[in-house]
Amino acid sequence: PPAFSLTPDGRLSARNADIGGNINAYSGTLSNVHILENCQIDGTISATKIIGDIVKAVLIPLYGSAYIPPENFERELVIPCVGINGWTFKGGRWGGGSASVTANPGGTFVSFSTASLSATGSGQIHIPSGQAVTLTYNADLDHASATQTAIGLIIKS
Repeated sequence: PPAFSLTPDGRLSARNADIGGNINAYSGTLSNVHILENCQIDGTISATKIIGDIVKAVLIPLYGSAYIPPENFERELVIPCVGINGWTFKGGRWGGGSASVTANPGGTFVSFSTASLSATGSGQIHIPSGQAVTLTYNADLDHASATQTAIGLIIKS
């Protein structure tokens, strides 16, 4: 077959093509495609196999903070679990305390406490499009320890 052909009905066939400019296609199939730079897809993607991250994780150290930069889409932030573990001490008393994760803006969305050895907490908050969020993770402990790093999962809404 020739390296290039164009049929009367408009079918173009080219081998080893290097096509420049603006291409508009309304249907078809692409196989083994490599996108070298960023791209934007305004429609729906349906995939049978995805390699790589589809959820972004953020780590929030105890008594520290983490910054989530703005994006041009809405997101959900989920903290699946943080915990407090107390211990018994002199006089048979139990340790405990309280812990919280706060979003600025947004407020406290994980808050829990215990006076009897252990407790866990989790929470979720919506992040509007274009908004940055700073997360802080704090605890007030008495003969207890807390999860050292809270893990947040960021999912596109």
